[in-house]
Amino acid sequence: MSALKNIDIGIGPVGVAYGGIMNEVSEMIKGSKSFSAVYIEGRYGTGKTLVLRRAIYDIVSGENKKVYERVIPIYFFLGTRDFDPLVHLRIFIDDVKTYLDTGLVKPNVVGEKEDWEIRYKLLEDTWQRVQPKLDAEGSRQIESFFSFMRELNKSGYLPMLIFDEFERLIYTGDVLREERSRPLFVEFVKRYFELTRDIFIAGSSLLLLQRE
Repeated sequence: MSALKNIDIGIGPVGVAYGGIMNEVSEMIKGSKSFSAVYIEGRYGTGKTLVLRRAIYDIVSGENKKVYERVIPIYFFLGTRDFDPLVHLRIFIDDVKTYLDTGLVKPNVVGEKEDWEIRYKLLEDTWQRVQPKLDAEGSRQIESFFSFMRELNKSGYLPMLIFDEFERLIYTGDVLREERSRPLFVEFVKRYFELTRDIFIAGSSLLLLQRE
């Protein structure tokens, strides 16, 4: 983590993207808006994931972390398995627990251990309250996903949803190979557009897309 926080990220297109992300999150914290969607596109190796990971680090563990203490970045690597938001969410929560218990950190968890302790407890407690059913049909499972996010709101927190390698979903279809994943994606898209109009939850969503 120390290497990440020491990278100079304030110049060029990467700096612009970083500034844009931090500005959008700050606007939500101030109450200027309740939801923000940020789209980052670039060729392979241009720093999309780097700028995002640095923004997450500064939100969770940076020098101004107290400002962002009620923001919970939830990172989905869409290239690791077929599209299944609840399963991705459960994997993320388990990866945070592994980090806290063993110090072993996966790429989807960014920030210092001590800054994830309260966030992890809230994520796990919220999961137990919502009791999502991972084998539910498409519409019910997506509703559980959004119910989870609404519960975070009720607890006073803002979920920051990050979808990395989004091109595997909308361009190549690599993560829609299983029959189960397709209706889940359809239901998620139906809700996502309402989400961007502040109907379901308060929070932010970031989409990272690789351009060929």
